[in-house]
Amino acid sequence: MRINSHDGTNDFAKVFTITIIDDISPKLSNTSPTDNATDISINTNLVATFDKAVVANSGDIVIKKSTDDELVESIGATEVSIDGAVVTITPSSLAFNTEYYILIDADAFEDGDDNFYAGIADATSWSFTTRDGFALSKTTASVNESGTTDSFTVVLNDQPITDVVFNITSDNTDEATLSPATLTFLDSTWNIAQTITITGVDDDIVDGNQLNNITVSVDDTSSDDRFNALEDKSVAVTTVDDDTPAIVTPPSTGGGGSAYTPPTVEPKPEPEVVVVTPTQIPPSNTGATGTQPQLDSLTQLYIATFGRAPDARGRSYWMESGFTLEQIAMSFFDQEETQTRYPIGTSNEAFIEAVYHNLFTREPDSEGFAYWLEALESSRVTRDLFILAVINGALGDDKTILTNKTVVGVAFADDGRDDIDEAKSILDEITTEDPTVTQTLCSYALSSCGERN
Repeated sequence: MRINSHDGTNDFAKVFTITIIDDISPKLSNTSPTDNATDISINTNLVATFDKAVVANSGDIVIKKSTDDELVESIGATEVSIDGAVVTITPSSLAFNTEYYILIDADAFEDGDDNFYAGIADATSWSFTTRDGFALSKTTASVNESGTTDSFTVVLNDQPITDVVFNITSDNTDEATLSPATLTFLDSTWNIAQTITITGVDDDIVDGNQLNNITVSVDDTSSDDRFNALEDKSVAVTTVDDDTPAIVTPPSTGGGGSAYTPPTVEPKPEPEVVVVTPTQIPPSNTGATGTQPQLDSLTQLYIATFGRAPDARGRSYWMESGFTLEQIAMSFFDQEETQTRYPIGTSNEAFIEAVYHNLFTREPDSEGFAYWLEALESSRVTRDLFILAVINGALGDDKTILTNKTVVGVAFADDGRDDIDEAKSILDEITTEDPTVTQTLCSYALSSCGERN
């Protein structure tokens, strides 16, 4: 800087040098992905934009999993791409369906005046969640035994490096077949959906509407390694029965709560309704007949429909009736006890909740509730077949608690008990824990108590 002066006689000039020092550290202006972003590609680059140009120093950029703070990748600042104020980081280890957070060392970046970026030292300033690796167009389907078809599509949500192969399997090809059995996605066709066709199979058996699952799974031996950890997805398929059973209407006596004599049903060329009248069963007929699996299935039908154990005389009637389990399930809905428990106007929502509580002592999960509600509302499934399907589909804790209730229900009828109030209360304390079975058998003084001690 030059300063001029005059004292009246002489001119003077003085030159000064002023140095302006920048002591302000770089600040992060924005990030990509943004903090808390979701549905992020595993192929994405991480971009940090600063408010001024920066250069790399000696620190690291660290990627960790949010669930357990596991170290995923550590990238040196000198390994990233820097263009002025924009830093681009290229991860190599991101996985699907995972939340991550980014840490940046305080000495990783600096400006031209040796001012260091303060860094990121917490798990909440820059985090994001990657997307699922593939998607199905739907999770339910319906076909008819007459050979009708339904279909769904599969598509990748991210571009692979190598091929991704899916295996498509059905847990019951006697009810529905599918085509093709495998799908292959290339790195050039990854985002083009591929179709699976489901075809109903005719079995000439009166077996009611049948449910089975189609599973879509990554072939771990033939696929891009990054896709191998993806969880299987499934489509629940209903095969509508096209065979017509004879409809049998037993007496209106609460699913067997009263005593009666099995009806004689003459073979008919066409389905007919046969109405029978209850009479007294002699005490000698109260014992169990049939195989253990048959007794278990009938007991589970009592539990699901009435929320109680079977009474001995009622069980004896149904076991000796010659009816199939499907016919018994249908006939239960003509009983006074059923009509009292589910009066006219009972919504499908309330009915689903009641059956889940009867069987599993819990509320239905949202996905299962939505599926069954749609099936009942659209009349794809009747209430009696819904009950059988939920029983047959029990898994995990649901299967355990139903098994425990079944053991107690069978023991109750085996001992010749007919008190309906006891049949209801005896299941109240049953859980997934085995000791609750023993405690209940003993507290009700059932003979099988001693067998478990």
